[in-house]
Amino acid sequence: MAYIFIKEVHKNEDYFDLDYNPEVTISFASPDMSYMMAEAALQLMKPKKIIQNRDKVSLFYETFILSDYYNVKVIGGLTSGYDGSGVRAFQQLLETCGIPGEESDEYITSSQYTKAVLTVEVE
Repeated sequence: MAYIFIKEVHKNEDYFDLDYNPEVTISFASPDMSYMMAEAALQLMKPKKIIQNRDKVSLFYETFILSDYYNVKVIGGLTSGYDGSGVRAFQQLLETCGIPGEESDEYITSSQYTKAVLTVEVE
C-alpha cells in the first residue's frame, strides 16, 4: 500500500533548498532514459519514499527516490501536472515500485498546482 500526497508551495525555498544527499544523480531530458536509469537504480534498493518537486512555469522537475541505504536524484525526464511522455514515465516508475496507475493517476496528472511537492510513501 502506498500513500500519495500533493502540496502546493508558494516560495522556491520551500522545496528547492531541500537536499536529500543523493549518492546518485540522473539527468536526462528524455523521459525514457530517465525512467530506464531510475528503474536500474530501483533494482539495487527498496524505496521508502519518492518525492517530486515541480515548477511547471520554469519547467523544473526533480525527483528523489529515497531508501534506507542510498538516495537517487532524477533531474528532468520524470514530470507531473499535465499529460505527456514525462508523466507516463513517472507513472511507470511508480508502477515499478508497486503503485497501480489508477492510484497515482489523479495526483501526477493533476494540473491544480503550478508549484508543488508530490510525496509517495512506499510500503
